[in-house]
Amino acid sequence: MLSFSNKYIIVGNVIVDKKLKGYFLIDDSTRNQLLSFFSTRTLESIDRNTLQYLQDKGVLVGAGDSVCYNPFCLEDEMNGSRFFIKTTNKCNLYCKHCFVSSGLNESKCLSFDYMCKLLDETVENGIWRVDFTGGEVFIDKHFWDVLSYLELKPISYNIFSNLTLLSKNDIEKLSSLQGLCKIITSLDYFDAHKHNEFRGTHYAYEKTMSTIFELKKSGVEVIVNSMVLDDNHKDISQLMLFLKEHDV
Repeated sequence: MLSFSNKYIIVGNVIVDKKLKGYFLIDDSTRNQLLSFFSTRTLESIDRNTLQYLQDKGVLVGAGDSVCYNPFCLEDEMNGSRFFIKTTNKCNLYCKHCFVSSGLNESKCLSFDYMCKLLDETVENGIWRVDFTGGEVFIDKHFWDVLSYLELKPISYNIFSNLTLLSKNDIEKLSSLQGLCKIITSLDYFDAHKHNEFRGTHYAYEKTMSTIFELKKSGVEVIVNSMVLDDNHKDISQLMLFLKEHDV
């Protein structure tokens, strides 16, 4: 039994890798054959050459009878949009610049059902790029379930995180996610004491830095943002050189 691979999204006549590392074009005939295959689940709708091509590309793969991933996005003017979901106000850090006043005393979290409803509506409106932010997303007990739910949705997503809460097991799970494109984190100083003071804790720099490289070793792409402050211009220059040397 063949099914669509959940590594890909089909937008019009473009098949996109969820991790945004490549895409290829298909003609109207191929798209119509794929639509017919999805509705009938029979290979009779796909000609032999097209079938071989799609298998070689990894778009169609062997799967169990229960797997029925729908890769098709609605063709809409919203296709180029990104949808940000703020999952929670709770956070384990107390950053001086935080504009949403996050912290451990905050209790606002979107429910699992509500986030799934938002993601369903996102797909229905032709949006296939989502960004998750907080607070700290991994402090929310429902967030891992949301990521599992996304594996069968035609959505590519980024996660904003301070990277201080992830275990080795968490990193392994993240590396296996097909829809995860990038993780975006923050480092503001090339000095542990100054960064930790700015982030309101004694461990943020060490944990964030080590997790960046653990994620990189696991094949997860990480983007580092920095706040430009009155006293960190030299730190940012040094940090940029350091991360560039390590291909981050």
